[in-house]
Amino acid sequence: MQSESKTNFWTDQIYLIDFSIMVISDYYYQVLLTDAERTSFRTVVMDRTGMSYSTFYAKLAKDNFKPAEREVINTIIKECQNA
Repeated sequence: MQSESKTNFWTDQIYLIDFSIMVISDYYYQVLLTDAERTSFRTVVMDRTGMSYSTFYAKLAKDNFKPAEREVINTIIKECQNA
């Protein structure tokens, strides 16, 4: 059975039951609307994963995150939504 997901990426109301279905770049470019939000998110991701600035953007462009990185990023996204 496929996991249920109620999503609306384009508004402030985001209900994600399964973050693995989401492309991280969608969250970054469609949900984080201001430069300050994106900078804060990017900084936390880089700190927790040890990723460099250029690596972050290269992986974001190709959605080429390793499973462990994706798990950390999904945790950060959940934390941001619960804040």
